[in-house]
Amino acid sequence: MKPKLTKVKALNNRQVQLTFSEEIDTLALGDSSIVFTTGTDTLTIIAAYPSLSAAEIICLSEPHAPVKYMVSGFVYDTAQNKGLISSSFTGSVLPDTLAPWIAIYSIGKSKQAFTLQFSEAMDTSTYDFTVLPEQNMSLDWQGLRTCRIGPASKEDILDHGFTYYLHIDGTFFDVSGNPVTPFITHITPDTVYAPFLLKGEVRINDTLVMQGTAVLKRSRAIGIAFLENGAFSFGVRDQEPYTVEVISNGYYGHADVWADSINLVVMTPEEKSLDSIIH
Repeated sequence: MKPKLTKVKALNNRQVQLTFSEEIDTLALGDSSIVFTTGTDTLTIIAAYPSLSAAEIICLSEPHAPVKYMVSGFVYDTAQNKGLISSSFTGSVLPDTLAPWIAIYSIGKSKQAFTLQFSEAMDTSTYDFTVLPEQNMSLDWQGLRTCRIGPASKEDILDHGFTYYLHIDGTFFDVSGNPVTPFITHITPDTVYAPFLLKGEVRINDTLVMQGTAVLKRSRAIGIAFLENGAFSFGVRDQEPYTVEVISNGYYGHADVWADSINLVVMTPEEKSLDSIIH
């Protein structure tokens, strides 16, 4: 059975979703696989990649005009059956306002670098990130949606005996300028890792603080986590005391904390930035 194009929809003035009758071999999509034309002009397609499933392809293009575009080209299904494309859509004038997110990412043991895959094509010229404990790291893009954050040189390898946290918050943007959803993950080069659980509640008076960021310290910042349901949680390597500092919308709090203990951070009104806590 050849794959068939069943639906074409302009999501905004940069993105068109093509829905097929079955999953498409997205690795076989080339620069000329799909073409948008008005009869006299061709709309440049910058990238094509899977949407919610491999049966839905997003085509990122130059901004549309509110005119009819003809869709032509070809695709292959996962069994390498070739299907021809013939359809049309009307260009949208609506801007892309959806925030991108990190759909696939590295987490856990036996890793020497972070690999991230974003939900859509990104602006590869503007980005920033934080790794704790601080380490000399560099970022390499592998296409418009995937990047690798790893040691900048052979001398900067990740050390065994440490867990490394990656924090991204509003410093990566898609091609339409929308910032990525805040994100944290962690890796360790250790092949065997059985952490102690260090967790605690965060309160303002008797009210749980539902949103905020916690930084774990021991002489320096070594971990970072978002609050979830009024609590923070870290995997640590020993049961000696740590310090945790928390910020949330004009409030700040800190406390000495231990693994496998009942920990509480009480916050009071105070403006502090995440950068000031880390450094």
